Formats: sequence, structure tokens, C-alpha cells
Amino acid sequence: MVAASNPCSSQDETRYGPVIAILLWTLSLFTRSQRVDKRERAFLMAVPKKKTSPSRRGMRRSHEALRSAAYHECPNCGELKRPHHVCSHCGYYDGREVAPAADKALKGVVRV
Repeated sequence: MVAASNPCSSQDETRYGPVIAILLWTLSLFTRSQRVDKRERAFLMAVPKKKTSPSRRGMRRSHEALRSAAYHECPNCGELKRPHHVCSHCGYYDGREVAPAADKALKGVVRV
């Protein structure tokens, strides 16, 4: 800190009194802004002011959960299949046969 020769100006002293003028002077020492070099500014980063509570952390992560894969019943054979995929059991999609019904032939066509 820089020590000043006159701790309070005469204007502050006449307006507020000597005790408050000294108090204002000491506060002004701590509130002066410090200049930061361009080199030092590169290392500054954002730091949170308060700790994130477990509730807020959980609310933020509420959309990150993995969802189970959806399966529907094939209208042709009744086996479970992924929606908008060819049935791996019978080879039907959207009411028509797309792939041959043999299980060995479907392995290369349909991902199971």
C-alpha cells in the first residue's frame, strides 16, 4: 500500500468530521483497482462464486440419463423389433417382405 502524507482532505473533514474522513480514506486504499498486464490477463479464468449444491447439480444432469432402447412387436410374426427396422425374424418391414426369411441371410442385412 502507498502511504499518503495527508490521510484526509480538508473537504472531507468539513463535510463528515475527522473520524469519518479517515475511515473514508482507508476504504479508498482497499477499493482502488489494480492494473493487470496483458500477459497476466491470459491466465485469468472464470471461477464460480459459490459451490454448486447437490440438488442443482442433479437438476443440471437430469437430461444426461441413458434411455432404454425402444422395441415394438412385429405385426407380421409377433417378435420384438426396433421401430423403423426390418424384423430380424421374418424379414418384413411396413407390411411387405424386404429381406428373405432365412435367419442366416438376415444376419448380413439386419443389425441385431
